[in-house]
Parts: sequence; structure tokens; C-alpha cells
Amino acid sequence: MKITNSYYSSGKFTQRTKTVFGVEQGLPSTDVLKVEYDGTGTLWASTAEGLAYFNGEKFVAVELDGVAKFLCRDSDGVVWTACGNTVYTCKKNKIKKFQELDGEAIDFAQWGDKAYLLTEEKLYKLADGKWVFFRGIDGIGKKVAVFDDMLYVLAHNALLALEGKRPHWKNILPGYTGMPDCTVNDIVFDEMGYLWVATDEGLCIYDNNSYWVDHSTVELLPQEKIYTIKADKNGCRYMASNSGVIYQQDGLVKYFVAYRWAQDTVVNDVAVSDDGDTFWAATAKGLSRVDSCMMSLKEKADYYQETTEKYHVRDGYVTVTMGLKNEDIATSSVDISDNDGLWTAKYLASQVYRYAVTGEQEALEIARRSMKALIYLMDVTGIPGFTARAIRREGEDGYGDGDREWHLSPDGSCEWKGETSSDEMTGHFFGLSLYYDFCANDEEKAELRRGLCGIVDHIIAHDFKLCDVDGKPTTWANWNPMDLNLNDKWIWEKGVNALEILAFLKVAYHISGDEKYDEVYKELIFKHHYAINITHHKVFDGHVTHIDDNLGFLAGDTLLRLEDDPAIRRLALMGMTHHWNYEKIERTPLWNFMYGAHTGLYSDIEAAVQSMREMPLSLIRYKTINSNRKGLVMDDEQEQWGEPEQLKVPLPYDERPLCKYDANPFRYDDGDSASAEDGTMYLLPYWFARYHKLIVETEE
Repeated sequence: MKITNSYYSSGKFTQRTKTVFGVEQGLPSTDVLKVEYDGTGTLWASTAEGLAYFNGEKFVAVELDGVAKFLCRDSDGVVWTACGNTVYTCKKNKIKKFQELDGEAIDFAQWGDKAYLLTEEKLYKLADGKWVFFRGIDGIGKKVAVFDDMLYVLAHNALLALEGKRPHWKNILPGYTGMPDCTVNDIVFDEMGYLWVATDEGLCIYDNNSYWVDHSTVELLPQEKIYTIKADKNGCRYMASNSGVIYQQDGLVKYFVAYRWAQDTVVNDVAVSDDGDTFWAATAKGLSRVDSCMMSLKEKADYYQETTEKYHVRDGYVTVTMGLKNEDIATSSVDISDNDGLWTAKYLASQVYRYAVTGEQEALEIARRSMKALIYLMDVTGIPGFTARAIRREGEDGYGDGDREWHLSPDGSCEWKGETSSDEMTGHFFGLSLYYDFCANDEEKAELRRGLCGIVDHIIAHDFKLCDVDGKPTTWANWNPMDLNLNDKWIWEKGVNALEILAFLKVAYHISGDEKYDEVYKELIFKHHYAINITHHKVFDGHVTHIDDNLGFLAGDTLLRLEDDPAIRRLALMGMTHHWNYEKIERTPLWNFMYGAHTGLYSDIEAAVQSMREMPLSLIRYKTINSNRKGLVMDDEQEQWGEPEQLKVPLPYDERPLCKYDANPFRYDDGDSASAEDGTMYLLPYWFARYHKLIVETEE
């Protein structure tokens, strides 16, 4: 039956970037208390050491005798503030003294031509260009809100509503009404005249009569401690909370947590531009600006391509960068990792598919560079068929440190790392077989036949294992039938390693035509039931081990791309389906696309595209903290394996710790802010899907 895939037509979508500001950028202090835009688009920031405005490049301090306790914009675009009893106006780059009061002003509110200024004991109203006493407060005032003829003051012990022909304060109290019995921090009217109430136990909405709703009634109302609520002109809400900035748009709620977006877990205040393209998060550790732009999947691929080539290439190898300072990737260096071969092979595959889709010469040259780097790993050991994990040269980190797994190359030009695993082999056969089919010239094909067939020859000659320079098998590179089928210690690798060796043998036969590889392939299938092993190659493990997910899909894709025997394909597809059904909760783009490409069945392409949209433009592996969020649902399946607490369902990519596909996406706190991923985690699924016509780009 001919497979007909569904596809996703993708237009442009919102992408965000963060910029950090501290004293080096002109702020009087990193302890930022309040932020607000004026009508000219100038941002004002109140800090523990004074007030400043942003001139587009840096902050400029202004003279103010004390700390500004609030910043509120009126309908004319003027920002009102106060220092002690003195009220000021701020706009563009000017601050003006407006009026002295007989109490310290703490909040401002306006609706139409009604403007109010609150002190702890009194409420003032703006009349004839000055603040005049309006009425006293029952209790100690904290916040004021006005809408049409409704006026509320938040006191320390009640919500005060002004009512009656002869207006007087009506106390709304917890215990007697649906008002929450906890600390209230802010009150704001929405466009419909409903009162949004920010509390230490979440967000409430009040209808101004007797109806209150919170997260127990409306699931999308946050449960976290909310300090302030702001809105843009589209009605989107931005809440400063103890879990970063919480964003609410229609049915969407997003958390912009520390330290990817905010500089601390507690955000004191948030300011948002009228168009919603920018918001600022004020914390005790600095101020961050989050900017938005519209971008297509292809434009995002171009961005990652440029970033990867600029920062993630070392000696032809592509992997993470390490040692970032001050969140600046330019200060980092490319890591010499355990798996340089695997990561470079995946990047190579992304460029092969890019070349297959676009025909761009640059993609071919980058793929060629990666291919040569992988060939070098095959040859540098001097052991026929034994491939190094990585190389390092004199002057590079760790060179000559005496690590027993690093060995001097026969020509003395570098050190190479042994203890090579099945990861490296799976990557080599995945990436290089694609290069062979889509890119290689005759000379390169001969070189690839020599290298890849040499590996398989080594594996067969050493009882289906990789043997290191000391003659001993490496820890994980074991495809031996007796171990995989009869040794309990290899139960976890039984299926996935069987899948790997079948893929290796199929590649060797495909590129050489040598029947010996096909004979061994059939022997493993018919004598050692490897084709049955692969029908359930993923061992369910509480979603704690993801290395076998990476290897299973890469090896499965390689085998299915080359195998045309319906009976063998049927068993391999059973294994891929078994695996994907368990993993689809993760919304991993590459797994969804591979499953869809080979089966033609529903593969949740939309979820894969959503994950690609969510991947942050900055691939820095920020320390990310979600543990103080409420409402996270924890799993217990992993406990049987002795693993720590993790989520039942992974968070969106832009809210969770960033990691490769072989790491655990169910973690909610992780990262170090000192390393950055390369773009392969996006580029490979993107170009794979483009090649298989699972996604298409639109102009709009």
C-alpha cells in the first residue's frame, strides 16, 4: 500500500529573545522594584537606589530624593510617581515635581476623566490640575482601582467599595464573602468591568456583586503568588509572580521563569508595551527585556544555522559550547564531549536533508566537512574498524592530562578518546549513509565503503563487539546474540542493540553489495530472532532513560530507509510504533516526523511543529526553575527505578530546562546557564520534515 502522509502548513509565529540590564547598563541598582512605560514608549524603572529611564541603549538616572514606590501611567501617557509626600510626573526623559501631599502617595488609578491618588489614609482626586482630598480610608490603603462609577480601594484587611447616594465605603471581607482569605497584592479592572485580584494564593476574578472565581473554578487562573497585573492593548495579561512572569492570552497561559526569561524566580513588577511586542521583568537581581518578533520555521532554521556555524564548530565537529560568561555565547568554547561523533553525525544529517531539499552548495560543503571529520575518527585510532569518540589537539582543554581513555594517535598529531559506545556507531551509520546516498561523489563513496564496512568487519570479527586499544570490549558497544538474548544484564539493550546491528549490516550491504553482510543480517534475524527483538525494542522505564530513545529512532530510521522486504519492515514498524506510542507525550519533533514518514499514520505533526516553535532562539541551557510553580502534576512510575521526582507531562520547550533529545525532558529544574546547545535539535527535524513533505512553508 502506498503511504500518503498528512502535512502541516506553517506560517509565521511569535519568537522571543531576552536582554539583561544591570548597573553596567545604567541602572542605579540591580534591585528593581517597579517598571512602567510612558506614552512616548520610554521605560521608567524604580530601583532601591533611585529612578531611571531607558534611552534606547542604556538607563539614565534622574534625581529623586528617595525611592519611588509606584509607577503608573495615565491616559495622556504621563507616568505618575511619588517619593515620600512629593508627587512627580515622568515623560520621555523628564521628571517634574507636581505637588506636595500630607501623606506618602502609594498608588494611582484612572478611568476616563476620573483620576485618583492613594495614600495610606486618604484618597485624592485630580481636579483643576491639582490633587484635592476626596475622602478618608477605612483602614490602611494599599491599592486603588476605578471603572466607570465603580471605585475600589484595597486596604490591609478588606476590599473597600464606594457606594450609595451619599457615597460611603462598603467593606468586602473574607469569611463573609467569596473574597479569598489571604494577602491581596493588587486589584485591576478589565475591559468589562470585572475586578482582577492578585493574591498570595493566585489570581481571582470578581464580578462586583457576589461571584468570585479562582483556580479551583477556572483552571487557567494561576495559583502562584501574584504581585502585579498589567495588560497590553490586545487584552493580554502579564502577571509578576514568584514564578516569573505569567502570561495569559485567551486560553493560553505561559510561564516566563528564571533564569531563561527573568533574572530571579520572584518578579516584583512587569511592564508591557502597548503592542505587546516587549515586556520587562523587574527582579531583585536585575531587569530583563523580552522582545517578540514574527518568524517562520524556515527563518528560524536560518537563524540556528548561522548560530551553529558561528559558535559550535571545532575541527569539523559540532556540539555544545561551554564556559559562557554573562549569558554571552561569544565567550564560550566548543566542548570536547563523549559523543562528538554522534552529535556531528546528526548535524551532518540535517545538512544532507537541507541539501536534498534546497540544492544549496553551502549545505553540501558543510555536510562534506562533517563527513570528513567522522572519517577522521575512524582512522585516527590506528585500529582497523575501531572509531574514536572524539579527538583533542595540543593546547586544547585536557590535552596530555593522563586520562586513561585518551590515547596519542599513531602520527602524534592529536589524542583520541576510546571506550567508544553504540551511540557513536549509530550516529555514524545514520549520518554517513545519508551522505552516501544524497551527496557523495565516487571518490567519497569509496572512502565511506572502506570506513563503514571496516567497522562492521571489526564488529563481526570481535564476536559482535567493539574492542578497544587494550583488546577489551567497550562497555556499551555490544551486539552479541548470546548477551542480548540470554544475559539478563543486557535486557535493556536487547531490542535497541539488535535494531542497531541490523541497521549497520543493512548499510554495509547497501553501499558495498557484498553478500557476506546480508548473510550475517539474515543469520541474526532467522537464527537469533533479532527481527522479533526489534518489535518491542523500547523497554518502558518510567521515562527516565532517553539515550535508547535517540538510538532507537536513529537506527530504526536507517533500517527502514533501506529495507524493502515487507515482512522485515512490518516487524520494524511494529517496534517503531511501540516506541512512539510511549514517547509521543514528549512532543519530540524528530520522533514524530520519523514515525509519520515511515508509517504514513497519524503522528501528531502539529505537536511536533508546536515544539519547534517553542524552542527558544537562545539555545543557552539556562538554569531553569519551575519547582515553585503550583499545579504541576508529578509522576510516580519512575520511583520503581529509584529515580527522583519528575513531571507526568513535560513542560513546553520554552518553559523547561533545555536539553538534547537523549536527556530527560520531564525534569522541571535543571541547567547551568554556562553552556549552549547547537542548532541540530531544530535543524534535523526541520529539514527531515521538509524532505518528507510533512511540513510546508507558507508566505503569510
